[in-house]
Amino acid sequence: MGVAIWKRPCIDRIHMSVGIGCKALYGFALAQLHGMRDVKSEIVPNGNITVFAGQFHSRMSYYPSKKRKIAEIEVGITKSKHKYFRLSLFPSQFGPGEFERFKEVLALMLPPFNYQKLYVTAKVSYIEIAADSVSQAHHSFIPFRAKCNCSMIFTETDGAKGSIYVGSKTSSLWFCIYDKKKLLEKKKLDAPHKIHTRIEARMKFIGLHPNEIQTQLGNPFLKLEIADLTDAREASKDKTWQSFLDECLSIGSAEALRNHPKQRKLFMMMLRNHTARWWKPDYVWSKLENAVSAIAP
Repeated sequence: MGVAIWKRPCIDRIHMSVGIGCKALYGFALAQLHGMRDVKSEIVPNGNITVFAGQFHSRMSYYPSKKRKIAEIEVGITKSKHKYFRLSLFPSQFGPGEFERFKEVLALMLPPFNYQKLYVTAKVSYIEIAADSVSQAHHSFIPFRAKCNCSMIFTETDGAKGSIYVGSKTSSLWFCIYDKKKLLEKKKLDAPHKIHTRIEARMKFIGLHPNEIQTQLGNPFLKLEIADLTDAREASKDKTWQSFLDECLSIGSAEALRNHPKQRKLFMMMLRNHTARWWKPDYVWSKLENAVSAIAP
């Protein structure tokens, strides 16, 4: 299928961190996390604020509604004894006016870490950027990467094939492809599209300030290639090739390629010969401004 219908890309999750050099400021931040929980009925009348206190960090979760989290704040100490403040946002979960309200709360309760300041001084340590297709069904294509040796396909409790992972979680970039429609339905949320497949780039070790994402973050989707499954099936009836495609659908392309070291180069070339015409990473990235605007001060 060559037709491509995309939703605007979105930032699904972003972590931004700053160091805390002053012991007094560190203590103040910790106390304020608990203080926000104590007055949660005033801050989020229809939601909730929870605080988890661990040995080396405390984490506050902010819910404008009971089941929907839009932010986390973590205050802690690293193994190297550095104190830090980390703000995690979930922009795809923002409801009307909720982020604006959260920024007001942050400025009121934690003025040294007001959002306008964090946006230009904090460093992004992790980000998930989602490209949502409403025309290409999940598992109707094969995602693959050059020089990638790690992949996995999650199996649901009912035996159905679930999320596809391409790349290792220990690396600076990996991809997760999943059925967003099914996820929304599981959470009993509105799922307006018959097909809703999310192709998500997950990146860490970014080192940019939030205000530099649009201009300095390279397009991660250029490193993901996608083959059309139907075209690949029809390319050859060779049993080894067909078996390889079956493996791609059960363990992912990287693991399947590892199982065929002698044919790896040939199979990679054949996948590329049947690149999905609808996969346009440059087009997806050209709409990044819409995603970044959701986290602007």
